[in-house]
Order: sequence, then C-alpha cells, then structure tokens
Amino acid sequence: MRYEKCLFLLICAVFLYGCTSSEESFNKNRAAQARLKLGLAYLNQMSANPQYRSLAYQNLSLAQQYSSHDPEVLLGMALFHQQVGEYTQAKTFYDVLMGQNKILGSTLIYYGRFLCDIGQYQDAQDYFHQAANLHQYQWKIEAIEQSAYCALNQGEQVLAMQQFSLLFSLVPTKRYSADKMRQYYQSQNQVEQVRLLNTILTE
Repeated sequence: MRYEKCLFLLICAVFLYGCTSSEESFNKNRAAQARLKLGLAYLNQMSANPQYRSLAYQNLSLAQQYSSHDPEVLLGMALFHQQVGEYTQAKTFYDVLMGQNKILGSTLIYYGRFLCDIGQYQDAQDYFHQAANLHQYQWKIEAIEQSAYCALNQGEQVLAMQQFSLLFSLVPTKRYSADKMRQYYQSQNQVEQVRLLNTILTE
C-alpha cells in the first residue's frame, strides 16, 4: 500500500510537469529523468507484478529518446534487459556505457554484477576492484559487498571470507544484511551458499 501511494504521487508529479511545460520550455533532460525514475520504480516491482514489465520498458525507452547518451538512462535500459534475461541487449547498453569518457563507480559495480551473473567471474572481480579503488566511500562499500557475494556464488570461499571480513569491519550492520541473505538462500535451497555464509558469519 505504501509503495502504491508513492507511485501514485510520482505519476502525478510527472503528469503535472507535462501539463505545465510548453514546447518552448520543454526540458528533455528533466523529462528523461522523470521517465527514468518512473521506469525504475516499475522495474523494482516487476518481480511481484509482471504486468509492470511493459510499463517499465515504455518509460525507460522514452527516457532514452529524450536523452540517448545519459549514463543513468543507459544504465536503466541495461538493468531492464538484464532483469528480464535479455543478456545480449543488456551487454549492448553496458558496452556503450563502458565506452564513455567518464565511467561512474555505479556503472563499474552494475557491470561487475552483470558479468558475475553471466559467469565471467574474474572480469567481474576486476570491475569491483576498480570501483573500490575510486576512493568514494559509497562505491567502495558497494563494490566490496558485491565482490563478496559474487565470490560466494562462485564457491570462492577464501575471497568471499576476505571480502565479507573487510565489509563487516567497515560497516558492522552489513552483518545483519548477510544474515538476511542467508535466510533467502535457505528459502531457495541454495545449500552451498548457506554453508559458506554460516562459516563466514560465525568467524
């Protein structure tokens, strides 16, 4: 219910923006950001509401039409295709992102996650390492966490333990997040991941 209320307010905000903007004052970048936020909101809820798939794609496509080179928009399109299992299309958008002059830490992390998902484990770890070395705290923490889970899912116990140990020392509350992931793995009968997390969390 809370999400539906927030989504309704977001839709209203986008609608009002469209109604009060004339052609002369129409700002494509602002329109792209509004469509991107709406598309990502639908994408975030797509697993529970499959009917949101077309709405997510429509809004993300409009965002791309308004601002075809915006890295956040390109990332949104990559994430959509990745989530629906269209890995070839996702890689196309990631390739464009990685070819840009300025690559954001978030792009390195999401690309690393994508590579881990498709089995390119070592390349994924290389991108997590790059993001962690940008010396921006938020990206460093996220990169270490994603590196840890990527190693965990590949059965790389030594690296997983190293990364989780570093993560917990930097952000102790991440231990609770890992415990929730252990419960999720249990619900999915992912026995090896549960075993490794049990070992890591009891260290």
